[in-house]
Amino acid sequence: MGETIIGMDTHIVKSNYYAMEREGGGLLGVGEFKTSAQNFIMAVNKFPQPRTVIIEQGPMAEWIKRVLEPRFAKVVLADPKQNSWIAKDRNKNDEVDAQKLACLVVGGFIKEIQSRSVAKAEFITYVIHYHGLVKQMVRIKNQLSAKFRQQGIRKRGAGAYEADQISHDLCLMDDNLAMPEAILQMRSQLELLERQKMQVKSKLQKLSEGFSEV
Repeated sequence: MGETIIGMDTHIVKSNYYAMEREGGGLLGVGEFKTSAQNFIMAVNKFPQPRTVIIEQGPMAEWIKRVLEPRFAKVVLADPKQNSWIAKDRNKNDEVDAQKLACLVVGGFIKEIQSRSVAKAEFITYVIHYHGLVKQMVRIKNQLSAKFRQQGIRKRGAGAYEADQISHDLCLMDDNLAMPEAILQMRSQLELLERQKMQVKSKLQKLSEGFSEV
């Protein structure tokens, strides 16, 4: 038995597959399943080995690759920018896309994207998380600044959002009791985010030692 090619169109709720023989192009099976690690394995195991699964690079692609390799199938991540046959076709649906991915790989028209190592994927996840924390901190600082402006107090300078400075500025405000409470709660959120940011930064510094480019 020759190699089995399985084109998959993957989505967070459901995924489609189209399985065919590399030699001769004979159809082996078409189907749809609810997206989960176990269902990916079950779908692939329906067909004879050796198997190659072809999916477009996307948010779930590297997770699917980790689920299926190396025990169940070789996984090829395709560059979606190169797959104009899929992107531009008017007759476009999930089952058709899965079929065309299989046909493209058999014809040698797929541009493969090399997946990241687990260690590099972890590092990148931490980088994204770090920047997300920074954005949240900036948003809270802007909200704090707006609260103080409502009381005629301008926040500026490196220490403007430190706990001591916030306490000092609260003493300058009027008797609007809701305002200080809101400000103190936002300040607590800022302190929590600052601690989390430093924890992630420490992990990033350790992980970066494994990558010469970093």
